Amino acid sequence: MGFWSSIVRNRPFMIGIILGILTIIVSIYVEFHPYDVSMIGSGVIMPGSINSSVSFTVPPTSIVVVQLSNGTGNLTVSYYRVVPDTNYTVPSSTVINSTDEYHFFTMITNMTLSNASVSMHYRVYELDRTYIFWVLLWLSLILFIATIVLVVFGFSQIINEVYREKLKSKK
Repeated sequence: MGFWSSIVRNRPFMIGIILGILTIIVSIYVEFHPYDVSMIGSGVIMPGSINSSVSFTVPPTSIVVVQLSNGTGNLTVSYYRVVPDTNYTVPSSTVINSTDEYHFFTMITNMTLSNASVSMHYRVYELDRTYIFWVLLWLSLILFIATIVLVVFGFSQIINEVYREKLKSKK
């Protein structure tokens, strides 16, 4: 018997290869799994008026998308990140100088939009993943680890078998 016949007969190695193919398929599905999109708010921010700023509360696991249009003003986006294992938040802010663009923010809990120059239309969307996404993500990780363990274990058995056959043929 040769090396290739040992590979085909080795069950852990073949199961590892099949799990590897399954892992790739699940990983591709996870990569392209769609987001759940929900609009948090929309409106117009006008400088110097009661509508000069607006605030949102967002789950920190989701991605926030801010769409801006109609105007070339400076929009200051202040957002707050949760610091792990503490009870306070750290404020951050960024200035957006654009129109008709989408801006992405991650790992935030509160967001405030305020405009200092011209009127600007805004839409704020929350992108979130469904539970099936998280289940499949963990499944792909478990499959990946199982694939590595089975392939390494099976390959070591194959090498031992081939080595034993060579020793028998020398005697």
